[in-house]
Amino acid sequence: YHSPKELFDTVAMIMCLVFWFIKTLDASKVDIPHPRFFLLLLVFCLIEGLSVTWARNRGLAIRDYSQTLVFFGAFFICVNMVARPKEAAALAYAAFMAGLLCAAYTLFEYFGYDFIHYPAASFPDWRFRLYSTFGNPDFASNYLALIFPVGAAFYFIKERFFEKALLLLSLGVIYSALLAAFSLGALLALFFSIIFAALLFIVERIKLRTLMCQQWSVPRLGLSALILAGVLAAVTFLFFTSNQVNKSSVLRQASSSIAWRNGVSNRLMTYRAAYRMLKDHPLAGVGIGNFKYRLPEYRGKVLGARNRYIDSNILDRERDKHLHNDLIEVWVETGIFGLGVFLFMLFVIFKNSLFLYYDLFDYRVKLLVLGLICSITAFLLHSILSFPFHIMPNGLLFWVFAGLLFALGLGRHRRAAELNIDQDRKGFFKMAVVIIAILACVWPVRVYLSEVFLKRMIDFDSKGQIKDAYVEATSALFFDPGSNAILYIANCENLAGHYDAAAAAYKKALIGNDEINYHVALAEVYLKDGFFRDSISEYNRALALNPSSIPLRLRLAELYADNMMLGEAETECQFITMTNPKDEKVNQRVRDILKVIFDKRFLATYYDKVQVNK
Repeated sequence: YHSPKELFDTVAMIMCLVFWFIKTLDASKVDIPHPRFFLLLLVFCLIEGLSVTWARNRGLAIRDYSQTLVFFGAFFICVNMVARPKEAAALAYAAFMAGLLCAAYTLFEYFGYDFIHYPAASFPDWRFRLYSTFGNPDFASNYLALIFPVGAAFYFIKERFFEKALLLLSLGVIYSALLAAFSLGALLALFFSIIFAALLFIVERIKLRTLMCQQWSVPRLGLSALILAGVLAAVTFLFFTSNQVNKSSVLRQASSSIAWRNGVSNRLMTYRAAYRMLKDHPLAGVGIGNFKYRLPEYRGKVLGARNRYIDSNILDRERDKHLHNDLIEVWVETGIFGLGVFLFMLFVIFKNSLFLYYDLFDYRVKLLVLGLICSITAFLLHSILSFPFHIMPNGLLFWVFAGLLFALGLGRHRRAAELNIDQDRKGFFKMAVVIIAILACVWPVRVYLSEVFLKRMIDFDSKGQIKDAYVEATSALFFDPGSNAILYIANCENLAGHYDAAAAAYKKALIGNDEINYHVALAEVYLKDGFFRDSISEYNRALALNPSSIPLRLRLAELYADNMMLGEAETECQFITMTNPKDEKVNQRVRDILKVIFDKRFLATYYDKVQVNK
């Protein structure tokens, strides 16, 4: 769902920067708005760029780093190109209309009219947790919560009845889509952000800071707020009760959803894995974009080896493998220094926005700024429970809104510098920028093509067309050598009995990725090929990653017993019995292994006695 959007956004932002650079050269003057904040952005880019050097998977690191550059590029373009409040309002209104289209599609899905059908495998719950064009209900909810306050600001600003009625209807549609997607994190973030914005408004009125505002009609705003609250209350009642329109309440559907019930346990597991990463890499982090790459390794340390074979459905490591807390993930990936700079950036954005709100006198611009503040507040609150900064449409819109706030408050925060470049050199620089832009587009295009072939591989595999899936896997590796398609190739070679090729593929997958299940899969390949010592060695490597794993110790005990390493097998059985005394299934397997050990020792003793008598 995200790859085409990411490719389009990346290429579009590169082209926008090219046009800005050409325009700057033609004007022979460059403006640097908010130079101190842009210096802060450069410091954060430097920290993330350095983390690429020690990231195990450079491809994923460059991919996420390019996403950060796209976000900052959008911020830079907004600050430089938006010069008047009308332009800022037009851009914010366009974002609101885009969100309204997404919300409308969500309601089509709710009533059974889904024209795309692609997310059915991931979210099979009928009429529950809908996703619009995002492929994930949390992503859609975060986007809608981000644009709802901006729409509310326009609702309060407009004075004509027809415009006001249309905006009220639009807000009702967006709120209905939020409830249909049913992300508690996004709903709570929106609720608290609205309370915060209302407190800002009330506190400022109490301090009489807006006496000079033009045409500030508090009774009119109060009546509009009561009407909006009534519409939202009616929509809430409609979705939270069973009625003719809504056959079953959202809460009842949530309680019966398997995915909903398992969500908390899955998130807790990722938090535990992140804690282990922080213990191992507290200062520098694991490298940008590498949390999802290192997650299987640390998940194995938390859970132990659960699968002996790699399922092709887990090969597609998309953006949903992030930690459900953006701040902690920044810490895990870029270390304590990256987290500190990132938090300071957010603090500066928030502080400048509040100062801008209190300094303005035009009530229309003031309401727009209040809506933008409410939007970024909802986004930041939701980032504590999810990862919207890592979703291209959501993160891009956040930085666009932040750029609009900075652009509206420029004035004294701009420094201009003259560029003394002759006409011949200008042509050279323009050509160089175009060439660099083309080269910069090559990497995202390669990643996109690799993911397309990876998706096709999974689709063919689900249909049982193994040969076609194998061809798609090799194509994915051609465009991205770090693709997880290598695991599928390893599985195919394993099933075909080509154990040497399977072992080579699993070894390649293990380069820089010490994942327990990969070691287990390689050990089983060695076992099938008759290399018992190598198999035991791989199981020991897996056990070193998680010494408390009972399944690994049981398997090792079996292998030790089969290969007449009876002392080692007995040691493993004793450890399992001491650490896991109450699990009857495990104890039964231990008794079976001890019986094998006893029989082999008895036979060995008997054989030795027979040889002595002879």
